[in-house]
Formats: sequence, C-alpha cells, structure tokens
Amino acid sequence: MMKLGALALTLLLVPALPGRTLRAAAESVSEAEEALTEAQADRQAEAQTDRQAEAQTDRQAESQAEAESAFDPTEQIEAAKAMDTTAIAESKDMTSVDEVGENEAEPVYADALQDGDYEVAIESSSSMFKIHSAVIHVKDGAMTMDMTLEGTSYLFLYPGTPEEAAQADAEDFIYFDIDEDGLYTYIGFPVEALDQGFQCAAFSKNKEKWYPRTLWLSSASLDLSAFAAAQGTAASDLALADGAYEVNVELGGAGSGTTVTSPAALTVEDGTAYLTLTFNSSNYDYIRVDGVQYDAIEGEETSVFEFPVSHFDVDFPLVADSTAIKGMQVEKDFTLCVSSEGLAEAE
Repeated sequence: MMKLGALALTLLLVPALPGRTLRAAAESVSEAEEALTEAQADRQAEAQTDRQAEAQTDRQAESQAEAESAFDPTEQIEAAKAMDTTAIAESKDMTSVDEVGENEAEPVYADALQDGDYEVAIESSSSMFKIHSAVIHVKDGAMTMDMTLEGTSYLFLYPGTPEEAAQADAEDFIYFDIDEDGLYTYIGFPVEALDQGFQCAAFSKNKEKWYPRTLWLSSASLDLSAFAAAQGTAASDLALADGAYEVNVELGGAGSGTTVTSPAALTVEDGTAYLTLTFNSSNYDYIRVDGVQYDAIEGEETSVFEFPVSHFDVDFPLVADSTAIKGMQVEKDFTLCVSSEGLAEAE
C-alpha cells in the first residue's frame, strides 16, 4: 500500500505536468521501488545465510561434544587394573627399529599453532606399529593427539618408555575407541611438540608386554593457516599487477647442504602469484606445500618447481622428496620464506 500510495501522491502533486514528464516521474518511482525490493531481498538472503552458518556451528559444537562425551574408558581401565601390566618386551622379541623425522628440525610447540583440530602426517619407528592416521587437537597452549592404528594388536598406550609404563597406574594409560571401520583410535595422547621424536609404549594384546615405539609428527603437513605466528604479508595485499618479477627467497631446515636460487622468478597471472623455485640439486622429484604436491618441471643439474604463493615475509613448511639415495625416496622438511622486500619487476 505504501508503494502504491507513493506513486499516487506523486501523480497528484504533478497534475499539470506534460505527459512525457509525468511518465518520467512514474518511471523514477518504479525504479526506486525495484531498488528497494532488491535491497530487501539482499538483506533477507544475508540473514538466511547468517542463520544457516550459526546453525551449522551449533551442530558442529554439539557433534564434537557428543563425540567427546561418548568415549568412556572406564571399562578398559577396570580391565587393565585386573591385568599384570609390568612385563617389558626384551630386544629379542622386537623387530628392527627405523629412524623417524629429521635431526636438524626445530620443534614446533603448541603455542606456535592456532587452536583447532588438524590432521597431521605421522611416522612410526616400528613396522609392527602401523598408523592409519593422526589428528592433533590444539587448545590453550596444549596439544593432544587422537591416533588410529591399522590393526587391533594393542590394548593401550602410554606416553613414555616401557619402563615408565610398567610402573604407571592404569588411569594414566591411553585407551582406544572403535571407529566405524573397526579400527582402534587412541584418544588424548599428549604431545609436547611437532618435528620432535617422542616415546610411546604400546601394550601388546597377545604378548601382554610393553613395546617401545618412537613417533614423529610433521609440521610440514599442516596448512599455513594452522600457525599462530604472524601470517606475514598476504599476496593480495601487495596488489601486484600481472607480470614478471624477481623476489628473494630463503630455505631453512633439513640440514645445510641444500640451497635454492635467490632471487627467484615470480609470475603474477590474474592476481595469483606463482613462484619458480630452483633447488641446487637434481635429486628432488616433488615438493608439497599446504598439502598440495607439485612435481619437478625441468632441470638437469637442478630441480625446478612452480607453485602459488599466498603469503610473503613468513616461514612456511615445505616438504621436498629426495631421490639422492639410490632406490629410496626420502621426504625432507624445509621452511621457505618469500620476501616482499626487494621485490621488483624482472628486467
């Protein structure tokens, strides 16, 4: 009614106007009404989107709360108390031990990460302790891990050595929940740091003995968004025009024997920056950045890779697969910093 009233009032106020002017006035009112209708529709759509997002957040929170409350290890604890958990496996009972991780890596502690849940790459020192997946939970400067094994051979775990586990109380063991595939997921294993080996004692269901395991969680498998440190300068903030540039890069971690060419070529296409990174060795066949793998594109004495860069002026994880040892592929954990300082158009 208000819209029709506005139009009628306009017509009443201009009775003496020529027909053309009258039609123009009516058209102006009509256009204003259409604009108002569109604005109202936009606001309604935004409100609907906000309500849907809030509902989804509530559902996720409820789902997480249900999952956490659903796991109750009470029965497992009572069963463990009734067992003899003091036996330790002897060296003759064990298989060979593999090295895990990189010796030169700097540990990444919980306070270096954003609060959240992250799937992370994990290594085990034993072929008898095969890990299906691992998720870390970071909150308030502390970190725990939920770890799913490939088999069901271990009743419980302990964050320490077998000797420490044999003296521990059953309440301090790490117990499992069974997932939909029948796999054992051990809940709430404390983790001091990523990129640092840590001890895990595993109690065998069949042998009823504690076995030593060393585990390693790789920070290089996390997206840059997981890190709490300053995120550097977003590529979009540099507002680079499409074209060719040169930029300084610095490689860190995984020993001092590997270097990259700096300055490196940077190409901007449709607002996206692509870095061409050249290793001084031809022994790298792929790299992984933000969980995405990029294969080498060329190079006889070097290894060359091209990939998008979202942030400058911050160290971000980069995994490079080395084929230097014949018949073996070894993933090495590096960090890479692409500096916006000194960035210039290519000559």
